[in-house]
Amino acid sequence: MKNFIKDWDQLKPLTKNLVLFAVVNIVLINIIFIAGLLMFLFSTVWQEVRLYKTWEDVGIFHTIGKFFIFHQGPDSWLPMKNALRLHQKGVPIYDIFFKNNIKFQYPPSSLLISMVLRRLWYLNILSWLSVVVSLVFSFKIFEFVLKDNQSDNANNYSRKDRRIIAVALIALGLTFYPIMKGYSLGQVQTLLNGLFAVTLWLWITGKKQLAGICLGIMCLIKPQYALILIWGIVRRQWKFVVPFLLTFGLGMLLSIGIFGLANHLDYLKVLSFISKRGEALYANQSVNGLLHRLLFNGNNLAWESKKFPPYNPWVYFGTLMTSLTFLVTALLPVKKKDPAAFIDFSLIVLTATIASPIAWEHHYGILLPIYAALLPHLLENPIFGKFTLPYLAISYVLCSNFFKFTNLLAFVPVLNILQSYLLIGSLMVLICLHWLKNKPWVPPLNREFL
Repeated sequence: MKNFIKDWDQLKPLTKNLVLFAVVNIVLINIIFIAGLLMFLFSTVWQEVRLYKTWEDVGIFHTIGKFFIFHQGPDSWLPMKNALRLHQKGVPIYDIFFKNNIKFQYPPSSLLISMVLRRLWYLNILSWLSVVVSLVFSFKIFEFVLKDNQSDNANNYSRKDRRIIAVALIALGLTFYPIMKGYSLGQVQTLLNGLFAVTLWLWITGKKQLAGICLGIMCLIKPQYALILIWGIVRRQWKFVVPFLLTFGLGMLLSIGIFGLANHLDYLKVLSFISKRGEALYANQSVNGLLHRLLFNGNNLAWESKKFPPYNPWVYFGTLMTSLTFLVTALLPVKKKDPAAFIDFSLIVLTATIASPIAWEHHYGILLPIYAALLPHLLENPIFGKFTLPYLAISYVLCSNFFKFTNLLAFVPVLNILQSYLLIGSLMVLICLHWLKNKPWVPPLNREFL
């Protein structure tokens, strides 16, 4: 015990605070629910808390022979394979959406993955590797930004400090609900989360050409990322824009050559249909989902695999106006002469997610590497004074956990806004990025944290 106390005292304040935060966020918050302290009020059971989901998703409750790469659902992979089968039979791909009522919402270019990796086993391995990539590159981003912002202090960290920080960050990553949720569903978003972690690391290390290639690939799977291309053009980031366009353009030519132009035009109809409706389910953490729930338009609590909520003009135009507002503010000129490399870039990527009519929980897996960059940067730039780190911690708690008890408020007017806790936490990050983008550097007030 004495040795433990001695070793603990020798650790850097940053190391100790990260460990304590990890214990609180990973263990304590879940124990509160597991122990049943709030069960009477919130009807929370063990299977509904985030820690159970993480343990289940990584396969701790499964045999060693199966490993954990098999414990995934077919949320993306099965509709992709069914769409590919339709094409191979000579049937229009999006009959699966309009006639079979299966919510296949990806462009034809996304099917290139299924053509290369034909077996579900391979796709599951890809998902597992994507989680690993998200964790590894988030840690690399943290270390890089720490050194960039704390050049004097970062070099003073012992091996023990670095190892403990690595363990704490990996633990926080493995229990980051959006990432693990995407993995357990068998979601292609898991791949996109991993690619974005790589892309952000490439961006902050100055490898903008490679970052453009990565985002071009991501855009072939998720067209909403085309907003980032617009941002790159506005910012005149040509080293990023040109590789992005070349990668995306070549991928589209290949896709059109394989699947035909008609299927790509049909996809525009799918996008139009989705944008007018969105989703009401609590897992849709977008303004669209929030408005549906506030107006009690559609099923809030149960997933309807073959139905969308009915068209509502208030929801549609409310979504449209807020999305345009998010996009315009993200594209405004940078007032600050030299913001940190990741700020403006992370801002447009997060904006592209929040502004979408449908932003499922797993879509916010992109936040993990953003948090990894924000924490060390905010240590030297406490934009909200002494409340800066608590602000970031509150946001992380909201975004990294699964608070199913909020669904008890599903039918309570106005209060059901609390079902959008992940959206609220993400907006807190967005506000932070906007503030860092436009405000001058502030002298640190909390260097003792280091």
